[in-house]
Amino acid sequence: MKRIFRKLLAFVPLLMLGMSAQALVPRADGTYVIRNASDLYAFAQIVKAGEWTASAVVTADIDYTAYKDGIIGAGEKEYCGNFDAQDHKITIDMQLDRNKLGS
Repeated sequence: MKRIFRKLLAFVPLLMLGMSAQALVPRADGTYVIRNASDLYAFAQIVKAGEWTASAVVTADIDYTAYKDGIIGAGEKEYCGNFDAQDHKITIDMQLDRNKLGS
């Protein structure tokens, strides 16, 4: 009985994460569907890994303030894919370093 209980406890965090426990995969047309903040972070990592022309569609408002290092297209190359937020709001927490701003 204890063994079964331990196995069930191992799955509780995955159930609490919901969709975030699964990998973000594109639809048949190649577009990624972004439903929540963890999907958006996964998409940022896909772009960061080199898919600079990846396309995405957002299906809900997203609070992205917990993800400080999940900027899409930050790095050597600019993001140049299609990103359709469909009038949804994505809330971010951006703090600028004035020393890095141009004059």
